[in-house]
Amino acid sequence: MFSQKNLLMGIVLTLIFTLVLEVIFGPWGGYVGVFLAGIIVAIYSLENEYKTNAIRGVIIGFFVSIILIMLLVIISLGNGEPIWIYITGGGILTLLFTIFIFTGLAAAGNTLGVFVKKMIKQGRILNRSA
Repeated sequence: MFSQKNLLMGIVLTLIFTLVLEVIFGPWGGYVGVFLAGIIVAIYSLENEYKTNAIRGVIIGFFVSIILIMLLVIISLGNGEPIWIYITGGGILTLLFTIFIFTGLAAAGNTLGVFVKKMIKQGRILNRSA
């Protein structure tokens, strides 16, 4: 289906895109970073199936969101906020929402990347013969 090397490359690339764009543009930059990284990972992968790339996007988005949530909790604990904020009430809902959004955006980005890759191969995008 897909290799572990491809998944690891996707996770690392998505983390880099997300962190860089989030520092520059704020929280919305992080969402854009997840989506753009999904497109780039799908373009450079060998699979051309929508389903395979959507599944890979869900896996990448899930792991990236878990890593970012762990970073958020570690940084907030370092700033003196108590851990119970994330355990009770809105904290858990916010974290679950983040997981849901990141997995959806990564899956959509990977699926769109397959579409873009097929368009490039057909010569509809980046056609140099014109």
